[in-house]
Amino acid sequence: MNKVLLAVDGSKNSMVAAAYVANHFVNCELTLLHIVAPIKLKNVAVERNEIRELYEFEIQESLKGTLSIFQEKGIS
Repeated sequence: MNKVLLAVDGSKNSMVAAAYVANHFVNCELTLLHIVAPIKLKNVAVERNEIRELYEFEIQESLKGTLSIFQEKGIS
């Protein structure tokens, strides 16, 4: 079984790459990689769960298009 590591960031280029993978790698183990830049806070009181929620929101927004490409092809 082939293994594919696909970097996704919600950009047009990552969507093109996702479509390519969806069309050419039917039987594979697919891992999506999304890098999140660290949040630099100075002298700001922010709860840890607020930062986690912000990251989760950013990740979900970045992955929406990519996940829809795979769902259209029946890939989960």
